[in-house]
Amino acid sequence: MIKRFRVLLPVAVLMCSMVLSACSVGYSFDKEAVETEEEEDDNKEKKDKKKSDDDFKGGEYATAYLSLIKRLSNEGKADHYKLLDVDGDNTPELAAVDSEGTYDTKNAYLYTFYNGKATMLKSVTSGLDGSHIYVSKGNNKVYCTGILSGNEHNELYTIKKGQLVLEKVYDLLCDPNGNSLTYTIDDYEVTTDEFYDDLDDNLCNDSFTAIDFDGLKETDFSVANRDQGLAITESEKVEKYLDFNKMAKKLTDLGATEETAAEEIRRPENVTQLLQVDQIELEFGYGIIPLADANQGGDLLDRVVLIRRQIALELGCVVPTIRLRDNIQLNPNQYIIK
Repeated sequence: MIKRFRVLLPVAVLMCSMVLSACSVGYSFDKEAVETEEEEDDNKEKKDKKKSDDDFKGGEYATAYLSLIKRLSNEGKADHYKLLDVDGDNTPELAAVDSEGTYDTKNAYLYTFYNGKATMLKSVTSGLDGSHIYVSKGNNKVYCTGILSGNEHNELYTIKKGQLVLEKVYDLLCDPNGNSLTYTIDDYEVTTDEFYDDLDDNLCNDSFTAIDFDGLKETDFSVANRDQGLAITESEKVEKYLDFNKMAKKLTDLGATEETAAEEIRRPENVTQLLQVDQIELEFGYGIIPLADANQGGDLLDRVVLIRRQIALELGCVVPTIRLRDNIQLNPNQYIIK
């Protein structure tokens, strides 16, 4: 994971060190230090939705996806594809995978179409450290699993306005000696029953599809035996992807045009959407909690946002989103940057 940061990781280390040294001591819980736009009102959201439904017919998303699969194919990032309507808006998302499934780079991607553009929602190295993308078609659920610092770290998202919105974070933490487990939801400790009840409510009533490099696997989750954790049952029937030629033909049949595809490539793009690097994380002990807890006068989040902006202005370097998390396994005033 660390090797993919290259130049950005030293910048992030310096930035986080500057922030922490400028504060007194303290912080916790899982939040992203990123500037967020003010929520639009319901009328504006309905207007945007109507525009998406009325103006972006099959030809629009098909053309955007055709340009995308050409780029992914030329760059050697993916060679097989599948259309899946995850959020139930009748405009499908696109799953893209590298069928070779090498572990030295990302090999599974999920894209959506919004406001005339194909945008990446998530990418993982499928199978490495338990990393998988599961989608519940038509139910607007994206469940991502993985191992973080030796602990199980899973995230539940929905798709909204062309982006993933984090709904739940499930962590299963092991003590260093492996003698006990701690269950947390959104960084708050819960009982075993509360943990699995929440998983049961959010996952076990829907069928999911695993976007793996070796096929689309129908998957069901269950918590019938809580002593054994969340059970993942994969169907023996594996839905196959389409290779580049077959997907290109399908998109053309849906109305994609080469001329419009060229225009899509030339369209101005927000470069932050093209950043395909792992998220930078700052983890710290419980003694640093007050630095980021606004209720205790902490301003760590604001400081990180300001320094990211300062680095962008002065160095021309866009530091990706930095996630702040407390880690009970660290010493009270210890912190690490990943």
